Amino acid sequence: MKNRRRAVWSLALVALALPASVTCGDKPPKKESGEESFIRIVRSERGTPIAMETSVARFTNGKQDDQRVDVDLVSAIHVGDKKYYERLNEIFQSYDALLYELVAPEGTTPADRPADADSHPVALMQNGLKDLLGLDHQLAIVDYNKPNFVHADMSPDEFAKAMQDRGESFMTLFFRMAIEGMKVQQQNGGPSEGEDLRMLMALMSPNRPLALKRILADQFGQLETISAGLDGPSGSAIVTDRNKRALNVLRKSIDDGKRKVGIFYGAAHMADMQKHLIKDFGLKRTSTEWLVAWDMNQQAPPSEFMKRLEKNRKQRGLDKKKSAAPAAE
Repeated sequence: MKNRRRAVWSLALVALALPASVTCGDKPPKKESGEESFIRIVRSERGTPIAMETSVARFTNGKQDDQRVDVDLVSAIHVGDKKYYERLNEIFQSYDALLYELVAPEGTTPADRPADADSHPVALMQNGLKDLLGLDHQLAIVDYNKPNFVHADMSPDEFAKAMQDRGESFMTLFFRMAIEGMKVQQQNGGPSEGEDLRMLMALMSPNRPLALKRILADQFGQLETISAGLDGPSGSAIVTDRNKRALNVLRKSIDDGKRKVGIFYGAAHMADMQKHLIKDFGLKRTSTEWLVAWDMNQQAPPSEFMKRLEKNRKQRGLDKKKSAAPAAE
C-alpha cells in the first residue's frame, strides 16, 4: 500500500516537472536546497512547507560588450499560482530569445495544439492536479505569442522515434521514476507510519488544496534525485534527447547574434542542461533568482471537528462560571 502511494506521488512529480504538453514564523524560514539547485521548498521554523520556489539561473561566458553571452535556465513547474506565471511573462520580455518546450511540430505554440491534446495521459494528470490543488496551468497563463519566443523541442514523430530507439514508453518511464522514488524513500529510512493518517487528514481538511500541496511539496525536495534515476546512465528520450534539441536551438540562436537567451523548461531538465552549458558552451553559473511557484504561507481554516471542539470548550467554561456565581438572596 505504501509503495503504491509512493508510486502515485512519483507520477505526480513527473507530470508537474517534465513535459509541459505532448500532442498526439518569526525566525527566518529554512531553505532546503543550495544555490546549485533548481527547485526548493521554503519551510517555517516549525518545518511546515510555506512556499515552493523555482529558479532562474544565470550562466555567462564572462566576456564584455558584444561578445558577452548570458543564458538563463528558467525552471518550470507546469501547474502553479497565477501570479507565478504572470511574473514569468514579465521576465520573458527581457530576452532576445526565449526557448520553450512543447513536443509538437516545429514552430507550434500551445494555441496551435489539436483539440485532443488534453487527452494525453500526462496532460490529463496535469489538469487533474491543477484542479485538485487549486492552481493554474502554465499553458493557460504564459503568453507564447510574443515575437521572441522560439520553439525548441522535438516533434511528436521525432519524440516517438527517440523513445522507440531507446525501447521506452510512457509506462516504462513512469514506472522507472516510481521505482526511483521508492529507492529514495528507503534510503531515507523507509515510509513513515504517519503518512496514511496525514493523507486522510489532508483529504478531510476544509482547505484540502493547501493541505495536499504541503504533502506534495515534501516530495519535490527529492525531485532532482528522482529525475536523475529517471534519466539513467544512458539518458532518456524525455530528458536527454529533448534537452539536446533545445541546446542545438540555443547554439543557433547564439550564432544568429542573440546575446541574452532564456530556456524555459521543466525543472527536472535543468541539471542535465546545466552540465552541458558548462562543458559544451563554456558558461559559468553566476547568479540565481528564486520565484514562488506555490504560495503555501497561509493558515488552513479549522476543521468542523475543531470548531465543534472549541465551541464545546467555551460552552463548558460558560457553564462553570454560571455554577460558580452566588445564589440570589
